[in-house]
Amino acid sequence: MFQIVLFHVILYWIVPPVQMDCSVSKRAFGVILADCRNQHLTQIPQHLPQDLNILDLSENYIDTINSSVLSKYKLLSTVFINKNKLRSLDFIDFAGLPLLTRFEATGNLLNLTDSYSASIPLLMLTQLDIGQNMKKTNCDESTEISYNIPVEHLTKLRGLTLDLVCFPYFPNQFRAMIKLTNIRFKNCFINYLTNDTFRNLPGHITELYMNDCSYFFVVEINALIHFPKLRVLDVSKSPIHLVQAFRMLYPFENQTMDIINFHDVTFPKVKTFYYDVVLTEEMMSYIKTMCIKTLDISFNNIVAFRNNSLLAFEHPECFERLHLTANNFSFKYFIEEFMEFFKRLTNLEIYDHSYFALGYRNPKFYNDTTSTIDDAITLNSNLMPKKVVLYAPKSLKEFRASHIMAKFLFDEVVFNQSSLEKFDVSDFDTIIFPKFTFIGKIRVKSLDISGINADKTLDKFPLMSCLTTLKMSKAKLFKVFNDSHSPFGIFNWAPNVENLDLSKNFMWVLNKRFLDGLKHLKYLNLHDNFFQTVPEVLTSLTNINEIDLSANSLPTLDGNIREWIDTQQKKLGKFKVSLVFNPFLCHCETVSFLYWIRSTDAILDCDGNYTCRLDTNHISNTLTVYDKIHDYYSDCNGILWLKFGVSLLTCIIILTIFATLLYNFRWRIVFFCQRKFLKMAEKSLNVDYKYDVYVSYSDDGAYFIKNILQPKIEQEWGLTMCCEDRDFFIGDSIVDARTVSIHESRHIIFIVTPSFREREWSSFEIERAKYEKFSRDLQKIIVIAKGIATKDMPSEFATVWKDVSLIEWPIDVEGINMSWQKLRLSFFY
Repeated sequence: MFQIVLFHVILYWIVPPVQMDCSVSKRAFGVILADCRNQHLTQIPQHLPQDLNILDLSENYIDTINSSVLSKYKLLSTVFINKNKLRSLDFIDFAGLPLLTRFEATGNLLNLTDSYSASIPLLMLTQLDIGQNMKKTNCDESTEISYNIPVEHLTKLRGLTLDLVCFPYFPNQFRAMIKLTNIRFKNCFINYLTNDTFRNLPGHITELYMNDCSYFFVVEINALIHFPKLRVLDVSKSPIHLVQAFRMLYPFENQTMDIINFHDVTFPKVKTFYYDVVLTEEMMSYIKTMCIKTLDISFNNIVAFRNNSLLAFEHPECFERLHLTANNFSFKYFIEEFMEFFKRLTNLEIYDHSYFALGYRNPKFYNDTTSTIDDAITLNSNLMPKKVVLYAPKSLKEFRASHIMAKFLFDEVVFNQSSLEKFDVSDFDTIIFPKFTFIGKIRVKSLDISGINADKTLDKFPLMSCLTTLKMSKAKLFKVFNDSHSPFGIFNWAPNVENLDLSKNFMWVLNKRFLDGLKHLKYLNLHDNFFQTVPEVLTSLTNINEIDLSANSLPTLDGNIREWIDTQQKKLGKFKVSLVFNPFLCHCETVSFLYWIRSTDAILDCDGNYTCRLDTNHISNTLTVYDKIHDYYSDCNGILWLKFGVSLLTCIIILTIFATLLYNFRWRIVFFCQRKFLKMAEKSLNVDYKYDVYVSYSDDGAYFIKNILQPKIEQEWGLTMCCEDRDFFIGDSIVDARTVSIHESRHIIFIVTPSFREREWSSFEIERAKYEKFSRDLQKIIVIAKGIATKDMPSEFATVWKDVSLIEWPIDVEGINMSWQKLRLSFFY
């Protein structure tokens, strides 16, 4: 007995058992699936349940099919053996699988032109996929390559996927597939598609797919004549050019097609045709007669329509889906033609007209006479009709016109009794943002107006009671906080929104009434803003269960917000919070936040493991700090009491000194206050500020003052400025003029440029500003650093640096907008 046990132990170590981690599960209707993907198998497993229905052997190293093993699973209906090492395939191997209906062997090493056994049993296959097996052969010689697949017994096959060689020849046996309706070519190397290429394929094929044919090929005009019942033609991403694609439709004149997909067939490397496509009546002579439900001619560099060719379609009422995205034609020259065409699409459900860079709406031109950039833009009103109104079809359910860049498109888009549910006009950059008018019931559920300034879209949409998803990312919502014409609660027109995206809006605060009326809000995206604390207004959103606060400026979450999150989690059973990419701090004051991360039941992104900065200025992460929290912050309570004691002692000493001084100098203080009060009373009666702001600048800042700062402050903000080049009178004393002007100004701005320090009057004006700041009510000293580093600032500012508002003027557009906001806040707050 001992010897037998020892023998088995030795055998186990010498010949270890085959590791098989196939996952066997039972699906709906009792279907049993064995998932053996990526198990490093070299042969078909033998120990699976014999009543298997689906076997997935993809991503292994199987090079041959063992028919004796495979026939053990007689109930198999589906076999996947994709991405293995198969070099040959003989259908006789499936003789023991009478129920097999689907077989896939893509991504192997099969050569479909090899000789295969012709004696095969009658198979029940309906789907056969043996694509992505052939490699590119020598296409320099126009020699036909024959497909020797024994398909004559596949009489029930409906879908066939295989590769297409350079010069293919399909033998007569392909006609035997009397049920075949769908044929798809994956690896596609064809060079020349002749009128006879598909001669021996079944004539009842209804769907033909030839995508990603990487090599340009010539198409003869009658190449598809062998498919008289074709309803779906997809040659997308094949470089045949749109001119040839339209010619392929010659056999289908006056017929009905479900789908014609010519997406991205015009490639610049094709030298036979011009890359710029101009649609003419001749080009559209075949397609215009057809009744097409879905037409995709997107991304083909269509630059123009000639002679009303857009109106050439004889059956526009057939269109249900139309995709014109990413072409280059302009509405400017055929706006009336397009509006008429759009009106005739009476059954259109989906329309996509996006990514049209028709021209920047406000280009800047270089002026050689002044060596400056000319900002003046004149809009020629004669280019477009005075009032352009587009009427959308009633049947339209999805309207997409995003990433549009043009001077002008439409004044108004009207939806009369519309079925519209999904609406996307994001990144719509035109001088005039159109008004969207709805007549009848509004059914819109999703609206995307991202990338458009919020002040442009206000009042452009009616009340949308069915709207549940609203996207306003990159909408510069920070602007509406300071716009007196924009009331708080700007989402009153969308009261039932559940998903709201306000990411990338440069917001650092939310007004208490900003989200008024959003009682049904469930998801709020505040990603990539400037919040340093979580807005308190969020706690009024009682139904919200997910919030994205990632990529803000949060050092921690305060106690009220953490309590609110836990309350929502307990009430709703699920609450998700995204906090990654915030500059969290790990120190004594945030210990409670670290404890909360580990104890909360709310779902945190990154499992609550966020990067944080330690007291020592080193970078760590919250979970690491939490695990060693006693090592890091064991003395936090002692430090807290020490700070409290020192603060209390300091307060007692200060109060004692203050009381002593107050008692000893009580009469002098009374007399000083009386004198000061009288002086202020006289001043308020007789003296008023003449200017809102005095500007100190050198010669290299004059252009900035005249063309940028002055129009903003005086014309837009309504304030008065004092500039020496404009407001000083000839003959007056320069010293007196500067002294009086600074004295009569509420604020002073120093435009510090590279030549400011060498300017004669800079030091004088700085010293005068100091005097006025300390002796009277000069309210703000503002320094704008333009083209100069902070370390190079004049040393005279050192004594008043704590009273200075410093603005470093950036060069990027978004940074300039933030600088304007900071300057305006300096004036009014």
